[in-house]
Amino acid sequence: MNGETEYFETIGVGRVPFIFQRTCDAVWELLSVPHRQEGRLVYDGLPDPDNSLAIQFCSPLQRENGEVLKLRTHQVARRYIEKNRLVVVWRGLCEADSEFLGMNSDETGWCIVHSPESDPDFFADPATTLVQACTRMVPMHFQDGEDKEGKVNQFVELLVKTGAEDNREIELMMERLLLDDALATDGLDIDEDGNLTSLEV
Repeated sequence: MNGETEYFETIGVGRVPFIFQRTCDAVWELLSVPHRQEGRLVYDGLPDPDNSLAIQFCSPLQRENGEVLKLRTHQVARRYIEKNRLVVVWRGLCEADSEFLGMNSDETGWCIVHSPESDPDFFADPATTLVQACTRMVPMHFQDGEDKEGKVNQFVELLVKTGAEDNREIELMMERLLLDDALATDGLDIDEDGNLTSLEV
């Protein structure tokens, strides 16, 4: 709580089992939320398009009563590539339809991926990469009514569910990268049909 404004903040610091460049590529790919294809629009014409991203997408959520709500998100991100680290910053505005009209959330975040040269842990495994991230989400409402607080709480629950889905996608990507590394080490790959094949010709 900051004065009268309630917000949710997530801070994470950890090591991932990938080299620096691979981690940088994965972080940038995750910011494009490739798993969110419904209602997706990618905006062109941005300055420095290789390091800038502006997208819109929908996140369908099924409530306990079976009703499906859609959260529409407008997100912008910027990547800064420095000598010994990658920094990405983003902002996302999310709004719901149906009974949650007039409610939205404002998310800001940053992520830093450290190269081995900038890693404060001198004895760290060079095959791992240090990643720091912070996300702050502020739910906002522009309506009055008797049950305003209850509606805001329900809206926040929907946002939390969406965040949990996105976190699951991050876990799946990590698993995929680990599997790719393991298969490549053994000279194997998975073809389009999901069959294990040899990389040797």
